[in-house]
Amino acid sequence: MIQKRDYSISAIRCIAMCFIVLHHMMLYYEWNYNIHMELTQWLKVGVHIFFFISGFLYSGKSIENPIRWIGIQFKKILVPYYIFLFVSFILYMLYVPDFSFKDFGGSIFCISTVDGIGHLWFIRYILFCYLITPYLNYLKLWLYTKPIKKALFYLLAIWIIYVIVSIPISGYLFPVWISSYILGYFYGAYSDKITAKKLYYVNFFGAFSAILLNIVRIYIKYISTVQFDGIFDKIFNVYEIIAQMALGFGLYIILHRLFKEVHNNKILYFSDKYSYDIYIVHQLFILSPFTLMSITSYNYLNWILVFFVIIISVLLLNRMSLFITNK
Repeated sequence: MIQKRDYSISAIRCIAMCFIVLHHMMLYYEWNYNIHMELTQWLKVGVHIFFFISGFLYSGKSIENPIRWIGIQFKKILVPYYIFLFVSFILYMLYVPDFSFKDFGGSIFCISTVDGIGHLWFIRYILFCYLITPYLNYLKLWLYTKPIKKALFYLLAIWIIYVIVSIPISGYLFPVWISSYILGYFYGAYSDKITAKKLYYVNFFGAFSAILLNIVRIYIKYISTVQFDGIFDKIFNVYEIIAQMALGFGLYIILHRLFKEVHNNKILYFSDKYSYDIYIVHQLFILSPFTLMSITSYNYLNWILVFFVIIISVLLLNRMSLFITNK
């Protein structure tokens, strides 16, 4: 169990949030000015880190009443989400003539997203992760009774079965994001169950694998002259997905080591408290019809304005959520 607050995790979560916001800002220039930025695709690793951290943190929590626990988590996620969705619906209805009622209707049930705020696909994934967490808790307790090698074998077999079973619904729940959550969950579950020496080897293997997989990825994608098409292109796409997930795991391990002595500060406090609210609201002011990315002719001024409006919106959303939940 995690006994005291680990602020290195707070620092990593803050960096992951910055990756995600920068990813969407770069997408704005790609989509509107036809400027290709390869870094955009690499910054998506921030989402993997988010899922990994969520799984890691929940691995240390006991769940005595699964139904009540799931209800609490859903409430925490859905209240800010529905507030934001309601405000967005009003804005789109008033100022976007061709907005889709169907997409907004689907977004209520987390089965679709609206153009400009498509990042909300994340909601159905994190809800699914919370839905399976009590079962991961049961599996964790069962695996604790097994020798570590046998437990890893069972866990790998169960994960492979999960990926295969999820293929028919991969368009709705792509297994790679859930896999990052599961990886974080069981990494956290065993971090305090194995010796420091074994944990060192796990961390070394994780970081080394991430580096190696992504060196190969870089070579194939940017250096090699081999042309991939057909089945080979599909194989490489799958490889890239695995390498990106491994990169999220590897970055967590490396950054956790680098920030092991970090202490709490105002930036980490703000990030810890409002990271979910930041994720909810930020894209509205970057990629939606209400973007502020080109409101003036000065990019730096636009960026400052975007960050300022995001912070104000986050504070308002958080306050409204607390009011509705009576906290």
